[in-house]
Amino acid sequence: MFITKYLERLILLPLVILVSFSVQANNWPDMSFPKKVKINIVSEDMVFNGIPMKTWKIDTDMTLSQVTDFYREKWKSIEDSLYDEKIIDDWTYINSKQDGFVLTAKIQSYLGKTTGYMGISHMAAIRKNFVLGNNFPLPRHSTVINDIYEKDPGANNRFLLFHTQQTIATSYQFLLKKFSDRGWSAQSAAIDPQQTGAVITMNKDADQLNVIFKKQALGTQITANIVKKTIF
Repeated sequence: MFITKYLERLILLPLVILVSFSVQANNWPDMSFPKKVKINIVSEDMVFNGIPMKTWKIDTDMTLSQVTDFYREKWKSIEDSLYDEKIIDDWTYINSKQDGFVLTAKIQSYLGKTTGYMGISHMAAIRKNFVLGNNFPLPRHSTVINDIYEKDPGANNRFLLFHTQQTIATSYQFLLKKFSDRGWSAQSAAIDPQQTGAVITMNKDADQLNVIFKKQALGTQITANIVKKTIF
């Protein structure tokens, strides 16, 4: 479950590299949606690698061209904005830079349906002192790829994706011990006999930790989710 939520938060990552920006505005713009779409909130209060963001998922029977035309017409007509459009891996990315924000529509057609992820990135509010992986125990020779903070009703979430040169067994034992030393209790922990994958689930009072390990050619990929009832 937490992997699905994590992937939804990753889906708009390319917007940061597709559009240049300058620092200006503070008030969030509105995100527009076609009338015939189903809208699901992914997050309205998220910090992605130091960038404040809001994201939504849409599903519709409209065609891909109908949805893309909607955003082209909406965003190309805005004065003093920069417009950018690209196709990457069967996804159409439409970006509009408006003051200090980047609005992104990532849209794809699949099995006769159109799905998309909409996002607003507050580029003017990048947290310059944001440290990837801060206060999370990382195995030696680790590189943090994504570090996402998100506020949900009743809980705060943190999603991390990082790579380490250590083996799955070494990484697994390291994190299990580190969190145990911090007062977390293991609910379940298992590593497969071939050591190609492993999972850890722990809790500390009402807080929850889930970690998934996946073997890669040059080490281990680790995805972690911490759900806390207290403010980060």
